[in-house]
Amino acid sequence: CRELARMADRADSEIRSELVQTIGKTGSKESMPLLLAMISDPSALVRSQVALALTALGGDDAAQAILQRIPLEREMRPRVQLAVASKRLKLLAAVGPLVDWLADPDPNVVASAGDALRSLTGLSFGSDHAQWSNWWRQAQTRN
Repeated sequence: CRELARMADRADSEIRSELVQTIGKTGSKESMPLLLAMISDPSALVRSQVALALTALGGDDAAQAILQRIPLEREMRPRVQLAVASKRLKLLAAVGPLVDWLADPDPNVVASAGDALRSLTGLSFGSDHAQWSNWWRQAQTRN
């Protein structure tokens, strides 16, 4: 993993993405610091692969990194992977931002956010932003 990390530092975004994918496939917890550092890589492709790798590794560090990245992410590919990560890691703290993502103009983001919300909450409002927003406001006032 260390050698792959050194290679990633010097590579272009497509190769960095492939290296992150390879690192993720190792399943090595030793790769966590590298992945955490790359979650805010300038390349959306790399950030997408980092989200996938963190999802595979799991654990508190991965969950925190995903939750911290969600409100910052603006591009489609990473948003889709972050929604998938939220679903697979059962990150209930991601519900609010995922509701917001239902207003995204990209249908892939909307579909991923809706799927994650359905899985996390057990509710089935599809990708209806208004229904989810209304439910979320009501849930927030109850707490």
